[in-house]
Amino acid sequence: MPKPGPNTARGKSISRRNASKHGIHSVAPVVQGIDEDPREWERHRLGMIDSLDPENHLEIVLVERLANILWRLKRLERYETEMIIAQLNRVPDVMASLALAGKALVGLSREQVITREAVDAQVTRRSIPDDETVTTITRYEVSLHRQFIQIFHELEAMQTRRKGGASPLARMDFSGPPGA
Repeated sequence: MPKPGPNTARGKSISRRNASKHGIHSVAPVVQGIDEDPREWERHRLGMIDSLDPENHLEIVLVERLANILWRLKRLERYETEMIIAQLNRVPDVMASLALAGKALVGLSREQVITREAVDAQVTRRSIPDDETVTTITRYEVSLHRQFIQIFHELEAMQTRRKGGASPLARMDFSGPPGA
């Protein structure tokens, strides 16, 4: 029989963060385990409220949702940067392995294998995240972007109607690669 989860509010808030490696799936806006600052979140949230000027509860909820989406997009940027740094940090180990292989296979010295050009090639290769990371980032970024556009358009329509203007009943958004 599986163990029951936490029963207290404190226990639930702690367990909610159990699986946060990168914060992409986080329910909470701020993931302190990856050094996000609650004060920075609050400044961001208030800046969004100030910028979009909501006047009722529903508009405030939509603006806060938009703030959350932009916050998560920023988290994706940090995640991508961290993945690149992690790959770049592996360059010395890769070069050491290449030097050992060069000596064992063809008798090259360490200096013959670890040239400036070889190091530059490794750095260049690792300056873009691997395919799996790019796919993950892109999938989340596209999903968040779509949510942002949809919520923003709904907020815009609500505010236009509230101010006595006419807003379209339907809006079509087209996105995709050029020529598709």
